[in-house]
Amino acid sequence: MPGGSYLSPSLQHATAADAMRPRVLTCTPDTPLITEAQRMAGEHVHALVVLRHDDVAAGRAWAVLTDRDVLRHAEDAEAMTAAARQRPRSSSPPGRATRSPRWPTGWSGTPSRTR
Repeated sequence: MPGGSYLSPSLQHATAADAMRPRVLTCTPDTPLITEAQRMAGEHVHALVVLRHDDVAAGRAWAVLTDRDVLRHAEDAEAMTAAARQRPRSSSPPGRATRSPRWPTGWSGTPSRTR
């Protein structure tokens, strides 16, 4: 609607209060990134305020974690994983036996569980 509605006024007449969330979502620097990525997706937000443990009581922001930060980290991790896959595997040091696979040669997949 060009003029907006009573639930959502037009951008021209909207205020920050019309668009904001009623609370600030926070995390600490030691929280696993995957946990906060899942939280951002579940809460439908694009950023979290990071509070250091000593700043929590004071309510001072230390940093902002955005969905772009998460994606950039995921891309870096994927690039490192891809590079590691391309490196030639080193053979076992002399005098050390290599472990043979538990499954028959040519078998792929995961072992099935028996009851």
